[in-house]
Amino acid sequence: MSIDIPAVVINLARSRDRRTHMEAQLKGRGLDYHFFDATDGYALNSSERALMDEQATLAWMRRPMLKEEMGCALSHIRIYEWMVKENIERLLVMEDDLAFKANFFQALREWDTWVPSSWDMINLATTASHPFSFSEYCAHRAGPKLRPLAALPDHTLIYCIHTHLLTSCYALTYKAATRLLALAYPVRMVADYLTGQVAWHRLKVYATLPPLVWAQNLHSTIQLEAQRTQLSGTQLPYARQARQWDRKHNWRCLWIYVKLGFGSRSVRKELGWRLVLWVFRWFNAIKR
Repeated sequence: MSIDIPAVVINLARSRDRRTHMEAQLKGRGLDYHFFDATDGYALNSSERALMDEQATLAWMRRPMLKEEMGCALSHIRIYEWMVKENIERLLVMEDDLAFKANFFQALREWDTWVPSSWDMINLATTASHPFSFSEYCAHRAGPKLRPLAALPDHTLIYCIHTHLLTSCYALTYKAATRLLALAYPVRMVADYLTGQVAWHRLKVYATLPPLVWAQNLHSTIQLEAQRTQLSGTQLPYARQARQWDRKHNWRCLWIYVKLGFGSRSVRKELGWRLVLWVFRWFNAIKR
């Protein structure tokens, strides 16, 4: 059985070792893929630098973006632009430092058997999110329940109502690419902030837990580990917009908790922690 979803691998032209690493894993797997030239954050030209908004970044992220993060964010955004230009219905996006689980490709071959029909994005690499399992979500609303992931019975496909992190490996539709592009400029946040803030882009996002891929311990050319200075955005021009988004995000999560009902122990536990977090943030806001 062939794999119907096409794929791109983000790779810097100078990172030949990573390209070889990915080619060795993808060769003969039946996946239609090609390499997508990544943007080098250390070699941005004037037109690329003009796309960045440093003040907005400080307001949204409370810190500046690293050059590696700028290059990574622009690389993903340009994939969305390419998808829209070429009218690509769906696409699998991968970064070039991945290792795949043994039955990852079987899961891709059986894509239509476990992915819901109305999906916008599927994150195959996330390790941190605040979701509910899709079966629990469906138990409290009308609609068909999700079929189990036959290729990986020890995995769960969850419906993300809060956030999902990492852009190492994810699939998205033409609709998702269009929506993300509408929010992408000026560039003011890292790649997985743009894709991961569900309450902001309002896309239907699912994720596999545990992840189907993981990042290899390779020397990073896009996401270097570095000391990041936390900056307050309270007095910055975009801070009010960021606070409004925070409130909208939290109210949407609360509404979904109410729809799920309070009979579920996991819902009560998550709501309790959420209320503690809101009170903590409220006290911090008063101090300022």
